[in-house]
Amino acid sequence: MWKPLNVENKERANLILKNIADTLYDFDFDQIGIGLMGGKTGVSLFMYYYYRYSNDEKYLEKANEYIESDFEQINNGFSFGTHAGGISGILYALSIMKEERFADIDEELLHEFDTYLSDSINACFGSDNYDFLHGALGYGIFYLREPKRYVKELENTFEQLKRMATDFKENGVAWHSVNSHANFEGYNLSLSHGLASIIHFLSKLYKHNICKNEVYNLLSEAVKYLFYNLQPVNEIGSYFPAWSDPGVYEWSRMAWCYGDMGIAASLWQVGHITGNNEWRDKAEEILLYSVNRKDVMKELVRDSGLCHGASGLAHMFQRMYNYTQRIEFKEAAEYWINVMLEFSNSKDGVAGFKAYRPANSEGNTKETGMLEGAAGIGLNLISAMSEIEPKWDATLLLS
Repeated sequence: MWKPLNVENKERANLILKNIADTLYDFDFDQIGIGLMGGKTGVSLFMYYYYRYSNDEKYLEKANEYIESDFEQINNGFSFGTHAGGISGILYALSIMKEERFADIDEELLHEFDTYLSDSINACFGSDNYDFLHGALGYGIFYLREPKRYVKELENTFEQLKRMATDFKENGVAWHSVNSHANFEGYNLSLSHGLASIIHFLSKLYKHNICKNEVYNLLSEAVKYLFYNLQPVNEIGSYFPAWSDPGVYEWSRMAWCYGDMGIAASLWQVGHITGNNEWRDKAEEILLYSVNRKDVMKELVRDSGLCHGASGLAHMFQRMYNYTQRIEFKEAAEYWINVMLEFSNSKDGVAGFKAYRPANSEGNTKETGMLEGAAGIGLNLISAMSEIEPKWDATLLLS
């Protein structure tokens, strides 16, 4: 059973949660995309969970309305495919809704796009784009929802990852990636776009006995490269940099997307799935150090979103508390829940919340979606205050 937190001032938290639900209920989504991470699909996922939390059927009806709207746009020609903003992410969310019995999902609907998904993942691999949110791995994790059906597709995904790996010999293997926004390329270690997402994916192949021995060999080499990038934490302040630059130490922030938290959350699951206690123990060591990284400004926690904000930290620590029963993780989750609630003070925000944008951009902005906005904050609050298991966090590689 999922273990909730002791949320300080639960009455206030419930009022904020209801404000999120009602604001999203009335929001005009005509100009917003249909994807999982930033669009209506993520909002509908929140609405389904809030329906279960509140037992108010109007939120169930709104969730169904948003899903129907998604498929109207798909039928009218929408053909973007990625996990973050496209069809594979929508299908992933639908598979969760079906599993949780939120909606009556036709089994064939989940398979109607098989040829499209196959063409899309092959196009990603054709350009060596493995990215979890925006490339091949996003399709791969959808295939993992039904590993027996998609054995061939998963075997092909593994072969392509093996082909793309850079062999650093005694230092392991890694995968080259490009950050077009920052005009930077190299070896990304993160959970959102890099090595941590690949080791997570490989561990799930191992779990489902897909190319098991070969997978474990590649996985071991990938973890070896991850450990090759360990830093002197007491000197630098983090165990890992965001990007690998051997011989150069670089501090990384507290967040799901980049840095120690996402990497360690992935590494713990990998160690647990494979039975490798060394990996799991190292992950707990990193997370126990991260418990004490509470300086909000220093750790670059500027908003409440799941991606790089306080609710993401709260949820990861709560997930780790449920995995390990360590009270330190529970207390850390409760700390970050309180930080998250303190950000709910923007008069022109979505239920008081805004997503942080750097000072040289257009400033903080309204975000309704799951990854950076109010829907994800709401999902986190439901998980914090109830025994409803947050199966939605599999979309972020946290379960």
